[in-house]
Amino acid sequence: MEEKKDNQCSQNDDHPNIIKMPDEEPTSQYGVGYELFQNMKRHSEKIAQYIVETSESQTYAELLEECIKVAINLRAENLSSDDVVGLCMDNHKDVCVPYAACLFLGIKVIPMSNGYVIPEERCDLLKRVKPKIIFVDENVLEIFQNVVKITNLNIKLVVLGENSVGETSYSDFLVASKEDVDKFEPIKLESNRGTAVLFSGSGTSGKVKAVCLSHHTLLTRIGGESLPLSIVLTRMYWISHFLGTFSLLNTGSTRVAMKETTEMNVWKAIEKYKIICLMGSVYQLNNLTKCTDLKDVDVSSLKFVVGGGIAFPVSTIRALRTIIPRIVILPAYGLTEIGGVALTFNLQNAQHRQWSMQKPTSCGTPIEGIWYKVVDPETEKIVGPNELGELRLKSNLLMVEYYNMDSSDVYDAAGWFKTGDIFKYDEDNCFFMIERMKEMIRTERADIVPTKLEHLLMEHPMVHNAAVIGIPQSGGYEIPMGIVTLNRNCIIDPKELEDFVNSKVNPLHRLNGGVKIIQEMPMTGNGKLQKRTLREMYQNGEL
Repeated sequence: MEEKKDNQCSQNDDHPNIIKMPDEEPTSQYGVGYELFQNMKRHSEKIAQYIVETSESQTYAELLEECIKVAINLRAENLSSDDVVGLCMDNHKDVCVPYAACLFLGIKVIPMSNGYVIPEERCDLLKRVKPKIIFVDENVLEIFQNVVKITNLNIKLVVLGENSVGETSYSDFLVASKEDVDKFEPIKLESNRGTAVLFSGSGTSGKVKAVCLSHHTLLTRIGGESLPLSIVLTRMYWISHFLGTFSLLNTGSTRVAMKETTEMNVWKAIEKYKIICLMGSVYQLNNLTKCTDLKDVDVSSLKFVVGGGIAFPVSTIRALRTIIPRIVILPAYGLTEIGGVALTFNLQNAQHRQWSMQKPTSCGTPIEGIWYKVVDPETEKIVGPNELGELRLKSNLLMVEYYNMDSSDVYDAAGWFKTGDIFKYDEDNCFFMIERMKEMIRTERADIVPTKLEHLLMEHPMVHNAAVIGIPQSGGYEIPMGIVTLNRNCIIDPKELEDFVNSKVNPLHRLNGGVKIIQEMPMTGNGKLQKRTLREMYQNGEL
């Protein structure tokens, strides 16, 4: 572990309640693109991906050829290592091609949301990052044409689809001679500590950040042994998509590429391709459990479910195990700034497998390459087992920086990254996420954890999704209000849902702001609840 050069660091880092894990394994200095190219070439005869919509399959040799062709055409654009290329696509078969091509050339790449994003945030992000080229699906072309016009940036749009409307067609980037393809070699970096990929923040609140992750961090995350046949549901602009997809491609494994990820489509894909591992956000996994007509769908091939984003509701775990009784559910806690996963269970460890069953609400144990401490954010005192505090991390895997944005306020005086998440851990070093610090509701007599109330609301059979926000009161306090969407064809009096929760909690933690039923939850492009929008809806009288 490389110490930050800080005079306060040594004394603070000797505290007995700091958990210090061994260093991560060394990685190739040549970078992500070089290693990915070599591994894809090594597995040329294997199936790289199945494409659900067309029932096609694609070998590594075929996929690599496409990646090389795009890389050749990108190189002709005379981009430098300081330039950035943007990506905005659905989870179709081509989503990984320009991604890999940029990595082959050592060009920084930023995947971007094609979903619900406030226009001002998209413009702000582009003005800060200034990508020279953006690969876009045709369904978001008009959005990006407008953004380019508003920002007055010189950005080349490359369009995947039939309708390029005067822009460059992606098909042009798939034209290259066999000779050029055969002699193509990826760039060898001199150091793997520079930025490989920029991941934009989820935009749940505040300014959208572009998190710069190094080649070393990403290589650490996508190495290892061959993985089982898998499907990755999270969208390409989320780090979990990069880790899931490129872990499969880097290890010669097979992924199932699927654009239309409606619940029944996913279950039918699992049946058709005999998928073994499913990776998704907890919200996506919860939605999968809402399918009520699975009696004729054989999903017994599924052995592993990997989920993250928020803490797993017990109701979701129970529902998954009802559908597939012997399923292994692997929870994880992570954040973009640490390069993905920061806590999880090791399923190759018998003790960890036991803990994962005994402690279903735990998000796992510490992993190699990271040090951990839990701190009282008001006193800065490091706390011990079973005490609440903010989780802070120190690691060589932490981000390089926020792109063109100051990041000094996310580190404490001793150089530890402040996650902003309230945690506790037990005597086995099993960690439990309690809540985001900024989401805690402070009533006149108690601090309330919204997640607990949300999980209780989701236990009701009619509730599809739930959020709890604080409603401002005089004196600077708040009261909790529940907001829910219902399952299809369900009707219920909101007071029944309020009573359902209030009967299960301490009187100080009741939903004194009541429950509101809405048609659709506002979500970030990453599939997270956008509570900021819910608060604005309340302030505007829309709830």
